[in-house]
Amino acid sequence: MKSVVADTSALISLAYSGRLEMVCDTLAVHIPIAVQTELEEIASYSDKLSKTAKEVLVLIRQKKIQLHEKISQANVVHLMSKEVDVGEAACFQLAIEQNIPVVLLDDNDAAYELTGVARTNTISLRISASAIAELFHQSRINKSEMRKSLTDMIQHRNWEKSSLESLIQKIID
Repeated sequence: MKSVVADTSALISLAYSGRLEMVCDTLAVHIPIAVQTELEEIASYSDKLSKTAKEVLVLIRQKKIQLHEKISQANVVHLMSKEVDVGEAACFQLAIEQNIPVVLLDDNDAAYELTGVARTNTISLRISASAIAELFHQSRINKSEMRKSLTDMIQHRNWEKSSLESLIQKIID
């Protein structure tokens, strides 16, 4: 089973696609404690996003998403910047420490900022939609189901007319 590290936004996006649990059955999804903390903070509100965060937290409690509580905090702080928050930095550090080759994140600015670190550590940066494409490539879903999941993701995340929508459209076509 392929392993990936997913940040908070990627997990939320995958939940919006309706395929997060299937992704967790297909890929070994890892997160640092910082991501769980971010999800708990989001879940404390009472809106659509908080409901989605609660769904993700259930999968963490069920151990379908693997939680890592210990990583080098000094290195996390070193990776943080104006564009890279603690969750994204912790995901990167987790990938480095556990030799996980893929980090899923949907923040273009953070991805750009972390590109050099990714290359140095042979880590592939991917958007969450790539996990849906993986389901299709493994014949877990058909092309129509993939399109619907990706369209749902775009709409729920309000990515219409964004660079992420353009990237996802390449997967759909």
